[in-house]
Amino acid sequence: MQIAPLPYLSTGTPALDRLIGGTPKGYEPCLGLPRSRSSVIYGAEYTAKTTLALKAAAETLRQGGSVAYVDFDLGFSSEYASQLGVAIESERFTLYQPTTLETGIKCIYGVVLADVDLVVLDAPQSAPPKGEWSKNLEGMLRRSHGLWAGFLPQLKVALTRGKTASLTLCVTDHRVPQPASYWRYYASVMVEVSKVKPPPQGEGVQVLALLRKCAVSANQGHSIQLSV
Repeated sequence: MQIAPLPYLSTGTPALDRLIGGTPKGYEPCLGLPRSRSSVIYGAEYTAKTTLALKAAAETLRQGGSVAYVDFDLGFSSEYASQLGVAIESERFTLYQPTTLETGIKCIYGVVLADVDLVVLDAPQSAPPKGEWSKNLEGMLRRSHGLWAGFLPQLKVALTRGKTASLTLCVTDHRVPQPASYWRYYASVMVEVSKVKPPPQGEGVQVLALLRKCAVSANQGHSIQLSV
């Protein structure tokens, strides 16, 4: 039986597209971020997660698509994004910088319902729940975990009803719940990135991308070294 191709967006990094697409597993090759599904890139700080996401955003805009960037970390650099080709002045690019987790969740749900082509969730564990700044860290993390646990099933359903590809960036940190605890049941693609060695001068950051989970190809467990 002929299986219809799974729609996808290129990450703008061909080697990463091939890592995700790999050998077809019930679908035609999905060379990039699958539409109507969640993908996650996670790893320690300074492992090029934001760079990879901005390259995906730039490629989506270049192809005529729309991008919503939800910056929970409040660290978005317009200058750096522009250097990577993100047309930040385009009406097809929207930046959100929520100051609470609840506000961020509303942003995400709204752009998914609006059928934006790509939504990037940058460091969602960074935003505190409303009114939690004055409480201890443990209590804040418990409430944050509960909010994500309640929202992710709704997000999965909303994504399947539209065309949006969701890309989440998570920093691994012993002080916060790890991305696997939120997304492992809901993401179709999970890529762990780690720095492998100091790069040669002028060659950018060298990272190892390990495909921890992949429901769109048979490449789960495969890895590739990227220079970004």
